[in-house]
Amino acid sequence: MELHEKTDEEIRQIATPIMDNLMDGANESDWKKHTLHFTDGARAGLTESNLLKQCESYHATHGYFEKRNFLGITRHPDYVTILWSQTMTRTHGEYFANLTLVEKDKEYQVIRLSGAG
Repeated sequence: MELHEKTDEEIRQIATPIMDNLMDGANESDWKKHTLHFTDGARAGLTESNLLKQCESYHATHGYFEKRNFLGITRHPDYVTILWSQTMTRTHGEYFANLTLVEKDKEYQVIRLSGAG
């Protein structure tokens, strides 16, 4: 079954541990952990020094990633995007996070990760 044909729950079961790892990697300023599930192209687009700078800025202004609430999934024949709202430890309010996954070589990989306040 293609990734975009899976149920919301099946996709959530795939995406949640990947997103947990991404957020833990960002909270720990750990590039290897953060990019573990990235495609080669996505990993090439985020250098270790760039991630460390981003983490330093987030940690100083917003704190660390905390809670995450599932919002929904968008589907495309080539990928799925999982949408969450999340909170940070030092600021109030919610931030939007989305994770785009593809299936490549029988693995689920991150092609895009973004968020906004």
